[in-house]
Amino acid sequence: MRWFLSSAILSIAFLINTAFAESTPSLSLGSGLWEGISETNGTNYYLLQLNDSGEHKLFIANLASAFRYVKQMPFDNNDINCTYSECILSVPNPSEQNTNLRLIVTPNSSDSYKVLEMHLDDQNKPILAATYQLDKKNGKSTVREFIERYSERLIALDEKFSNELFGLWIGVADIRGKKQLIVLDYKLDEQSEFVLMINGRSLVNKTHFNKSNVSLVDGVTQISTTHATFANQIILHQLTTNMLQGHLYSYHKGQALEPADFRLYRVKK
Repeated sequence: MRWFLSSAILSIAFLINTAFAESTPSLSLGSGLWEGISETNGTNYYLLQLNDSGEHKLFIANLASAFRYVKQMPFDNNDINCTYSECILSVPNPSEQNTNLRLIVTPNSSDSYKVLEMHLDDQNKPILAATYQLDKKNGKSTVREFIERYSERLIALDEKFSNELFGLWIGVADIRGKKQLIVLDYKLDEQSEFVLMINGRSLVNKTHFNKSNVSLVDGVTQISTTHATFANQIILHQLTTNMLQGHLYSYHKGQALEPADFRLYRVKK
């Protein structure tokens, strides 16, 4: 009798699971532009462009180069396989003929995805892996917004201050558990700026300072900026001539707001 009941329960569970699988539609990736940052294998900006035509592209832009080096990898609907919980994208990697990228994409919210990226060799064995978040972006990508904002500055870069803090720096801040693009543009005789460019949104937070607002205390650079609530206090530690480790926060009515750590890389001419 017990055996009969157990068999009946297993049969019912199997039928329920089968019916659920058949009735649940496969996940569908939304068209448009999805962007995010990964620091696992170097520091890269990812742009996933999904088109209604079925012809898609994955862009990987090197952050330290100020996005002057970009990999472009086309793929199509035949390279996408979805279940009701995830989509697997098999993306050919033309720059490394013996490897391919496999992206396992799962929904994080209505406008973001979590991605597990695996680099596979010619025998489909994983070589490298990384995880990151892609956020939906309407309009221009953050990479394009950066290039348009700083194109003239990139052309005018002066390398005579290559051993000092003066110059253009680009990096990543960890804000509320998300990696965001930041820029420090420190000028000698002009107003300087510190900028946060938020993934998935055409929103820029910026604050300004002059050379007189910068002080060096026991080897640590301290900057006071003009904004009331965004990064009005910045602390910089110079790790190398081309890399800074920093911390930002704001004092407003006697309270510290939105502290965050970040890392910056010098942009070279």
